[in-house]
Amino acid sequence: MVSGLKIRAWSRRSDLRRGRGCSIVGQAYRRLRRRRALWRRGLKSSQCRRSALTSTRHGDKAEAMSDVPADVLTRVLGRADRAPSVHGTKPWWWQSTATGVELYVRPERQLSVTDPSGRDLTISCGAALYSLEVAAAVEGWRARIRRVPDPGLRSLLARVGFEPHEVTAGDRDRAELLLVRRIDRRTGPSSPLPESSVNEAALLARERGVLAVAAGPRGRGEEVLGLLAEAARVQELDPGYRGELEHRRQLRRPIDPGDTDATWLVLATASDDRLCWLRTGEALQAVWLWATAHGLSLVPHSQAIEVPSARATLQDELLQDTSCPQLLLRLGWAPVDDPRPTRTSRSDPP
Repeated sequence: MVSGLKIRAWSRRSDLRRGRGCSIVGQAYRRLRRRRALWRRGLKSSQCRRSALTSTRHGDKAEAMSDVPADVLTRVLGRADRAPSVHGTKPWWWQSTATGVELYVRPERQLSVTDPSGRDLTISCGAALYSLEVAAAVEGWRARIRRVPDPGLRSLLARVGFEPHEVTAGDRDRAELLLVRRIDRRTGPSSPLPESSVNEAALLARERGVLAVAAGPRGRGEEVLGLLAEAARVQELDPGYRGELEHRRQLRRPIDPGDTDATWLVLATASDDRLCWLRTGEALQAVWLWATAHGLSLVPHSQAIEVPSARATLQDELLQDTSCPQLLLRLGWAPVDDPRPTRTSRSDPP
């Protein structure tokens, strides 16, 4: 009688597929099916484990498991790490895999008062992602990027694969700009930028899926300055905000109300999520390198986005509630005198 019951239980394969019957047997059967599926795709489960064990975090001495030579990948990641970041936090790290690298955010470097949503944090990572693309191109590799590949894993922002690429003169120029890009808050010549330059910057942002809307100097430049000043006053009244800046030994310079000749661009996106923030960072770095090549000074301002009331004003009055503002960029002519300011690795907000 007992043996008959066992035979009947084992024979109900349809129930086992659904996890019915004996729970232990059902779990074992499901594991077996998963292993068979992996085998059919040409990847054994043991290979999965080896790939996980041999993948390395950037900075480790183990060899990267990628088609890109380890020394080349080290140079690429080194250049990518020169990207700008909010208050110099550099909130990213790279994980090399069997097919390329993965970009992860460092949540412990988030400024919880200034940036509670992690927007500035992710924008900084987007700038590093674009820098990686530029650095790989000059080494003869094209980056194939899959952004936010796993919505359930919030720290993973992108998976990057590489394929051979013929290096062009433009690749070399952009890679050189990664090394000389700086933040310069000094005021240069007062003549406004030509409209063609503003359109070119907007086109670069659009290629990254980001809208760039000009807010001055003709029209609403003074309104933007007033909005930034008001946002700064709101933040200065917050002891938590002041404490975060003091902890990181940072100081935000006051807004110059007479800086009316600068051109202001608002980077905006269709929605307000991690993917849009990541693309905003890519657009920021693309426009910044372009500005450096054309003798322009670019300063990013996030205060008007960090203060909800100021951001709502930007969204409603400037963008007519058609998109979500993510970052303000000040564009102007760079000062021609020396010495040049220091690089942005420790002092510039995104």
